[in-house]
Amino acid sequence: MGVEPAYLDQLNSNFDLGIKLVQKKIHKLKEEIKACERYISHLEKNLQSCNEEVNHLKDKCKVIQGELKKCQDHLELKEEALIVQDRRIIQLEDRIDKLKSCIQELSKSNNNHSEEEQKNMAIPDILINIATALDRVEAYIDGDTSFNPKNTLNGIRISLTTARGLMQRHAQDAINMQGLYRIANDRINGLRNDLTTTRNQCLRRAQLLTLAYNNEVNERRRWWQIAQDRQTNGQRIALRKQNRINVLIGEKAILQRINQRRKAEAELAEFNRAFVFNRYQKWKGRELNSRQIILNLQNNPLLANMANLVDVHKLIDPQLASLPYYDGQEEPDSYYAKLRIINETARPLAVAQFNLQARTNKMIGKMTGRFHPVPATNPYNANNAINNEPEFLNWLQGKYREVMVGTNQDAMRALMTERFSTMDTADTYEKRIKPYAQGLVYADILPYLYNHMPQYIEMRLRQANPPNLGAFFTNLRGICVRLARDLGYTGIGTDDDTLEKFIYEDLTKRFGGGHIAHVRKSPFTPRNAYATKKVVRKIVPSKASSKLVRHCSVCGKAEHTKVNCPRLKRTKKVNYVYQDEEEDPEDSEDSEEYILEDDLEEEIEDDNENEDDIDDESRNCYALKKKWCEVEYL
Repeated sequence: MGVEPAYLDQLNSNFDLGIKLVQKKIHKLKEEIKACERYISHLEKNLQSCNEEVNHLKDKCKVIQGELKKCQDHLELKEEALIVQDRRIIQLEDRIDKLKSCIQELSKSNNNHSEEEQKNMAIPDILINIATALDRVEAYIDGDTSFNPKNTLNGIRISLTTARGLMQRHAQDAINMQGLYRIANDRINGLRNDLTTTRNQCLRRAQLLTLAYNNEVNERRRWWQIAQDRQTNGQRIALRKQNRINVLIGEKAILQRINQRRKAEAELAEFNRAFVFNRYQKWKGRELNSRQIILNLQNNPLLANMANLVDVHKLIDPQLASLPYYDGQEEPDSYYAKLRIINETARPLAVAQFNLQARTNKMIGKMTGRFHPVPATNPYNANNAINNEPEFLNWLQGKYREVMVGTNQDAMRALMTERFSTMDTADTYEKRIKPYAQGLVYADILPYLYNHMPQYIEMRLRQANPPNLGAFFTNLRGICVRLARDLGYTGIGTDDDTLEKFIYEDLTKRFGGGHIAHVRKSPFTPRNAYATKKVVRKIVPSKASSKLVRHCSVCGKAEHTKVNCPRLKRTKKVNYVYQDEEEDPEDSEDSEEYILEDDLEEEIEDDNENEDDIDDESRNCYALKKKWCEVEYL
């Protein structure tokens, strides 16, 4: 039974199509194999670059180890830093060992890969077998029927399956190698970051140690300078005290000279006291009478209702005229207090027209220079109208800061440059600082005020914690008084009598001697403008003339005339008392001031003229004009 040609043609066409399909698959597999080979070669190159990078990192590790060793040598004296650094180095060495182990694993995996390549060298043999089988299939197609083509095709299928398995294994190995390479890169980067961090920490510690050393050197230099300054100040204080002792010794000598004449002056002083006391009684009666008249006028309701602005002006204008115009030479608070006192003198008149605006206008009229004209509104207080006394004070303080001190920033800068020196007192410091501190926030300037003070004063002020600027200066004044007690008494700067007593007690203890009668009048006693004025005649020994020689008509000597003859008795004012001068041969050549009393009638006439003048100033009958004798030390 023969085979139909159509069936044979169909088989041939199917066979041809199968062969073409197999050829295409083989070609595709060959391309995949080539791509795998290229990828494997790429991985091998990457492994080589990794090895080179690992070697480079090893070199860097060696360099870093050298730097760490230098740091260890440089920080020998810093035990804690060395301990921390040693621990860090040990950790780095452990990481390096781990990295070395990773490198060894990579090298082992590389060797395993080479062994697998040797094992997988059977792929070309498989391809050769496939090519041989294809040749046999081609021979079968050509008519060779000596073998079974199915077996050949099965062998081709088996070879392709084996090749596919090998290719999949190669792909999996490549993926595994890529993962190992990524892990190695991560570890290398981590190690590099750790080394960088360690280097930065070492540099930071070195900088901190250098800074600490420099700070210590600067601090020692500063304390040495402070010690030198204190030594210099101590020498200056000792020299100043010695100069003060010399001055006190001179004053003691003068007081001893004055004490020798005390007894002779006592009787004349008693006479003068009685005379002045009589005048005091007369002035006292007049003063009481004047006060009673003023009191009656103030309490008279009829006169109070009749008062108007003219009376107010008559009362306060003379006082305002005696007060100088304000040009910034005085603190605003002090000048405002004076103006307020003058305005308050018109309050008993109870004039309704003399209201806040009128009182403020009186204050505005005393401004001059850079403080004139006064604006209608206060730019320093939200442009409020200046129609009352507190608002005027606020404007005056702001204008004073602007003109005399400057802006708040300038005032703050000026406060930074100020210091409480050894020559300062609490009052001088307050007078210098208060213009800058006015208008500034107390909490902002308090740290600068603390910095002005020496350390021992600053500690006491911080303990007191003053709540405002006035309390700050009050506490400072109290601290200065407490520190002044080291001199041996408690009256410095506050009690002149205590100071005077202390000086003479100290002189008595040092130089000995009996009780010293101090008859010098205190310079703080109020001066009376109504004291009796005496005729002062200054007598100076005249020089002898070669042409004309004049002789005294009393004693006949040529050295003087009858006016200054020593035989005549004349009164001399010494230490506010009058005494009869006695001839002193030692002082005959000295130039002195003498008070010659004229006729009693002239003196009484002068007294009557002075009594006619009535003034509001205080009257002190004991206030006499101060005269000093000119004493020439031999």
